[in-house]
Amino acid sequence: MHGGRDKAAFLIIMPVILCQSRKVKDTFDNLRVLDLTGNKKLPYHMKQLPDAAELLETAFQKIAPTWWALGKEMGREPTAIFSHTPSCAPNASDFGLMLAWSEIVRQSAARDDVTLVICNDPWLFRHLALIKGVEAGQVPRLWVNVFRLSLRGWLARLKFSAEALVKLILLRHQRRLVVSGTPSLLAYANPYSSSDGVDGYFGDLMVHIDNLIRVIHVDGPIGRIWRLTKGGRTTSLNAWGALSFVLKLPWVRWRPSRQHVTGSHGWLVRRAVSKEGATAQAAAIAWQVDCQSRWLNQANPIAIAWPWENHGWERNLVRQARDLAIKTIGYQHSVVGSEMFNYSPASNPNGLEDLPDNILSNGQATFDQLVAWGVPIDRVEIAGAFRIPKVRYCRPDPDGHVYLALPFDGETARQMIDAAVKLIPKNYKFLVKDHPMTPFEFTEQDGLKRTTLQFFEINDLAAVVYAATTVGLVSALAGLPTIRFQPRGFIALNILPSEVSLPAATEDNLERVLRRAIPSKIICDGIFSPINMEVWRECLTV
Repeated sequence: MHGGRDKAAFLIIMPVILCQSRKVKDTFDNLRVLDLTGNKKLPYHMKQLPDAAELLETAFQKIAPTWWALGKEMGREPTAIFSHTPSCAPNASDFGLMLAWSEIVRQSAARDDVTLVICNDPWLFRHLALIKGVEAGQVPRLWVNVFRLSLRGWLARLKFSAEALVKLILLRHQRRLVVSGTPSLLAYANPYSSSDGVDGYFGDLMVHIDNLIRVIHVDGPIGRIWRLTKGGRTTSLNAWGALSFVLKLPWVRWRPSRQHVTGSHGWLVRRAVSKEGATAQAAAIAWQVDCQSRWLNQANPIAIAWPWENHGWERNLVRQARDLAIKTIGYQHSVVGSEMFNYSPASNPNGLEDLPDNILSNGQATFDQLVAWGVPIDRVEIAGAFRIPKVRYCRPDPDGHVYLALPFDGETARQMIDAAVKLIPKNYKFLVKDHPMTPFEFTEQDGLKRTTLQFFEINDLAAVVYAATTVGLVSALAGLPTIRFQPRGFIALNILPSEVSLPAATEDNLERVLRRAIPSKIICDGIFSPINMEVWRECLTV
């Protein structure tokens, strides 16, 4: 890779060596190693930087202004609505992760010692090779990945289009059931929702407001949609779709302009295009936008509330509703930690105009975070937490099971299971609860069992280990030792309020952290607030 160059001379010249995992040499054995592949084992018994997870999280928070600025520029383009990258949504786009790795490599290139960076990602490799102080080896092949992802994406969009057509045919009659001018909830088909109006996001709000109806997003499974619509006050957005638009869905993609695919972050933008384009995401968003547009025009609800996350389709919803004089209420239904960048208006192409008329927060902590990120204080009001159960004290038992609360992301869930399996021979016992929206398959064994129960329904737990889910915050409030899991190679979003700190663990040091874990003292009233039904009535009854 470097010809006959003497190793010592090379080390003096270049602070960063960038190569693929299959090109790593045993002569690199004594270097600092930054592995971007996510592999469990490094070649030649090399070891990842011991503080890699902390470095990555610090860098991730540092790159927020860069991502917001890029997102705002990219968001002005017509097809940006079909992507989660311009809206800076880290739970749906790993563009921020790529920026964070770039920041760490840039810092490494400024050091006096030498860092070996192992990277197999063809886009990220090419981006890192442009950083001053990086000596890059042979680049990974690109065209094979581009072609494979492009083909997979087209097939995924074709499949989604067929499913959308079936839903349109089966649900089309529902548009006649909606009374014009009624306040409406726009919600996902949460498995915890029911046909009697109880909703996974809005609790029993429909019980308290008699004329409130619910409209389900287009991506809900047809079986669940049928179940939810039996009560007579719930319909599906699919009912308002148009056959002519279904036929266009396979060809819908995010197509950023030339300036963004050739600029200083061009390789990362191209990567995001290929990665997001390998799914049915663009088709699903396009179908959502078209259906909700027709619904707004035909049903003309007096006000709409939805679980607000400031995605591109939501910004479009706000603008269109405002043109029709429909009041918009965004419910900040979950937590807003310091890494949930999408909630900030900094990436909104139209600034504050893309925000709902009212933003209802679930508590003081998230209220403060939204205001700190630039949401006007007169737009935010505390309305209470529907999704958070009333916290009761849970007495920990050091000899009890460890409760694994798996996140939405499958790879993080897999690493959590792997970490648990390693500890079973050391007399640890685990109960595994997967995410309701993304069930995770694993092989049960002695010491590793699946549970459908919430942690507060189980007596004598030793601790809770979680990643990127509100369960961890609630278990800490309940008095259980709670540990935040940090996966290898990427970010599991820290959803904790700024005033809350919990111990973090990786797969390598989970046992040590578990041994030292103790309950945290957190005041619940400063985080989640009780439901203020008067606020909800005032917003939804115009």
